Amino acid sequence: MKKEFSFILIIFFVVSISSCSSQNESPEEVLEQYVSHLSEGNCEEAIKISTGEAQEGAKYHLENGCQRHKQEVLSVQCSEENNFATCEIRIKKDSYLNHPEGTYNYTYTMQKVKDNWKVLDQWKSLNYSEEQIKEMSQTE
Repeated sequence: MKKEFSFILIIFFVVSISSCSSQNESPEEVLEQYVSHLSEGNCEEAIKISTGEAQEGAKYHLENGCQRHKQEVLSVQCSEENNFATCEIRIKKDSYLNHPEGTYNYTYTMQKVKDNWKVLDQWKSLNYSEEQIKEMSQTE
């Protein structure tokens, strides 16, 4: 009887730990996953952890081949307010589509949906790398 009870407790413990590990990730973790999924050509996973415009963007990438490209997340910093977070992300990437190689800064909005953070949208930016901005400021 004790062995059966112990076995049931172990199963319960394993199930409860595994269900908690996939939920309640921070907005920083979810955004980093989203960006990584897109760069690894794993658009289906990016779609699962996004909503709104960000999800539409991931679907667009999927419809257009979801090409892999090399990039590295250098930093992510988010500020949360209620069910939303604003995140600044700094990414170093190789040349991809119409973006030259360089370090880029983007701002994303995250939304908490059913206790899970999802990428909502990327703020519009000039899409210039830090290197391009430095070069433009030196030529003026």
